[in-house]
Amino acid sequence: MNINNNMNLVRIPSSNENRIPQQLLSTSSSTIFGEIINKNSSQLYSEFDDEAICTLKQWTLLPNQPGALRIFSLIALLAMMVIVVVGGNALVIAAVLMRRRLRTATGLLILSLAVADMLVGLVVLPFSIANEVLNGFWIFGDIWCTAWLTIDIWMCTSSVYNLVAISVDRYIAIIKPLNYNMLITKFRARCIVAFVWISSFIVCTPSFLLASSERKRYIAQQMAAAATTGVGGEMV
Repeated sequence: MNINNNMNLVRIPSSNENRIPQQLLSTSSSTIFGEIINKNSSQLYSEFDDEAICTLKQWTLLPNQPGALRIFSLIALLAMMVIVVVGGNALVIAAVLMRRRLRTATGLLILSLAVADMLVGLVVLPFSIANEVLNGFWIFGDIWCTAWLTIDIWMCTSSVYNLVAISVDRYIAIIKPLNYNMLITKFRARCIVAFVWISSFIVCTPSFLLASSERKRYIAQQMAAAATTGVGGEMV
């Protein structure tokens, strides 16, 4: 009797229930891919939570929640770095602008370097702090991700070029001290500063132009693969 009761609990689905919906069969991977392409990146990120926006780092589970001590330590350390970077370079900028005797050709190069470093502290480091505290997850959107990376490359490249310009300036001052004032004038220093910033911007332009399109293409491919796999899973 117990065996019969247990057997009654087993329900065999009918042939109609096993039948695959016609909408599912008529949906091809190309259709799914087209729908994904038509969606913008913000919709993709809001609907699929397995892609990190800024680093293309794949994840399927929520990150481990860091301890309070680790969070406060990271915030304190990185905030101190921001204060030192921004404050120190702000003092250099103020000194060059306020003191006339510092407005030399070398002073202009140092001013340019200080501006680049201060922008790193103001624009790049605060978001790096947030990204680090969140275990590498970017929460500020796709547009700002591309802009942030571009500014980071621009400012860091500009800092390197400014250091090279200052090194060449000091080299000329040591090698040809008598002709230094004729070789390195304020006008030439301004031209060097303009060249530094324009050339460094050109260096970061490919990342600005290609990062967004490359990211969208990558995400579209991943979403198409995920959608196709989902359809296949239902069909099996």
